[in-house]
Amino acid sequence: MLVDGGTDSREVEREEQAATAERKVAAAAIVTAALEAQAARVAALTVDEVWSAYVTERRPFWGDLHYRDHIDKTEAGGLPSGRRGGGKQLTKPGPLAVLMPLALKCQPDQA
Repeated sequence: MLVDGGTDSREVEREEQAATAERKVAAAAIVTAALEAQAARVAALTVDEVWSAYVTERRPFWGDLHYRDHIDKTEAGGLPSGRRGGGKQLTKPGPLAVLMPLALKCQPDQA
């Protein structure tokens, strides 16, 4: 049944539905790509990055000594000791230093 200058309204409706479906698929692909990128960023976070953000955020609420204690716990060590009479002694790593380069979240295949 031809109406409106030879266009079939049923065919026009099918084309509109197909275009809508294509837009939905494209939007879903964009969302999926964004979620995958976000998951990759989260998986790539190290303890050091998160610890630095934590210390920076909490700094206004801490005193100087408390802040320095948090920094000292993560120091790698190996620097010349600043102690008087220390000679050639080197500083020891802080208890959290070995954790700093580790990924914060392990991958499912690594668990």
